[in-house]
Order: sequence, then structure tokens, then C-alpha cells
Amino acid sequence: MLNTPGPWTRTHPEFYPIAESRWQIRGSDGELIAAIEKRPKGMKDRGDANGDLLASAPELLEACKQARELLSTADGDDLATQKMIKVLDAAIWKSVGVVAKR
Repeated sequence: MLNTPGPWTRTHPEFYPIAESRWQIRGSDGELIAAIEKRPKGMKDRGDANGDLLASAPELLEACKQARELLSTADGDDLATQKMIKVLDAAIWKSVGVVAKR
């Protein structure tokens, strides 16, 4: 695994000051993953939500992997199951930098 292992947390920059950042995403070892810039008034909620989404990335990736494994081992030869497996594959591949072919 090349990415920083989870869990990731959204921290306030007062703990790890970086100019112009509102939130920071840090790995469990304190490694800086991303800094969320300060937003203009009225856009603050979007920055907070983006920070939460980024911080949840390791858990979301693991959930995709588990769902894909479950679907691939089930007796699901139907079109909906196969389509969901493709959607999960695309998300998993994207997380490791591989562009999915559609």
C-alpha cells in the first residue's frame, strides 16, 4: 500500500500551523496529507465538508474493497451486481492512480 495508512483525522491548524489553512488532514502518525484552504465567508461549510470527506478516505476505500469482495463471492451473476462491481472497481483503481476504462 503506497498511501498513508488510516485512520486520517481533520485537525485544526493551531495544532500544526500552516499559513492560510483552515483544516489539515493528518495520518495516524501525524503526517500531513492535505491542507484545506481558508474559504470566503459563506463557503466555510463546504471546506469543512471537504475536510471530513478527505479524512474518511481510508475507511471509504476499505468499505469499497469489502463490498467488492462480498459481491464477487456471492451468487450474483445478474446485471445489477456486475454493474456495481464495475463501479467499485473504478473507485478502487482511482484511489491508487489507475484510470478505469468504461
